Amino acid sequence: MSQIRIKRGFVDTPDGQIFYREAGSGPPIVLIHQILRTSLDYKFVLPILAKFHRVIAFDSVGCGDSDQPVEPYSLEDHGRAIIRAMEALSIEGATVGGHHSGANISMEVALQRPDLLK
Repeated sequence: MSQIRIKRGFVDTPDGQIFYREAGSGPPIVLIHQILRTSLDYKFVLPILAKFHRVIAFDSVGCGDSDQPVEPYSLEDHGRAIIRAMEALSIEGATVGGHHSGANISMEVALQRPDLLK
């Protein structure tokens, strides 16, 4: 059984550097953690989904290894930052999901840029 390799990296956005974990290939799935947590929340599910998908889990701005915001971030700001990170990685036609407040950020992504979603 082969081990799924999880790549780690940063994308540069107007919101600063945003950290991400990525694995697999195929139709993209973007995972968004709850605020005050990190993309590491998906460490067990990411390899499972990566068997059939390109899976990207971001650290939201102000969380984990992503840059801290200059001023407090609204839910809309978090959605916009994820959109910018998706654009930086040329992600479109993606399924976007999250848990807890990450689900709310996912909805913001859908509201702001429905064209990026599948």
